[in-house]
Amino acid sequence: MSSGGGFCGNAGFPTDQAAVLNAVVERIQGSIASLADDVACFVSLVPDPDLEERQPIYCTVCPMPGEFDQQIYDGAGIQGVVEMTGVLVTVFSNLGLDRPDEHTALLLDPSRGLITLKQQLLKTMLANPMLQDANGNNILIEPMLPQQSSSTGRNSSREMGRFSLRFSTSFRWNLQ
Repeated sequence: MSSGGGFCGNAGFPTDQAAVLNAVVERIQGSIASLADDVACFVSLVPDPDLEERQPIYCTVCPMPGEFDQQIYDGAGIQGVVEMTGVLVTVFSNLGLDRPDEHTALLLDPSRGLITLKQQLLKTMLANPMLQDANGNNILIEPMLPQQSSSTGRNSSREMGRFSLRFSTSFRWNLQ
C-alpha cells in the first residue's frame, strides 16, 4: 500500500474504484497497440480468468485489497474516505513457437516478448502517474507508484507467458 502522504482538501477529485480501474484500462488501451481493444485489455476479478477464447496477447486489470486512512476520515468525515489500494496488471503473451529458443523469444521478442511488454506497460503507467476522469480531473490522491513485479513465467493451463505488475492507486471515494 501507499503510505498516507498529506491530505489536501482538493487532492484527488472524488471518484470510485470502478472509475480508477477503467482509467487504468483506458490508459493501457490508448498507449499499447497490441492491447488496444476490449478483448485484449479488460477489468477482471482475477488476474487469469478462465475464458474460452482469448487473444494471443491480453491484459487484465484487477482491484487489490485496500486500507482506509482513519485520520483523514476523522478530520474530514464522509468527504475524507480515502482508500489506499492498488491495481494488479497481468499481461499474457503466446508466441506459439515450437523451437529450442522459444523461451528467449517469449521473453525478448521486440513486439510481443514479455520483457518488451513489461517495459511498455511501465512507461505507459508511469509517464504520467496520475489518472484522470473523463473531465480531466485527477482522481488519485498521490501519483501511482510501481509496488511489485512478479517473475515472468508460464501459465500452466494455457501455455502462455505472463507477468504481473502492481501499482498503488490511492483515491478519495465520492460518497455524496
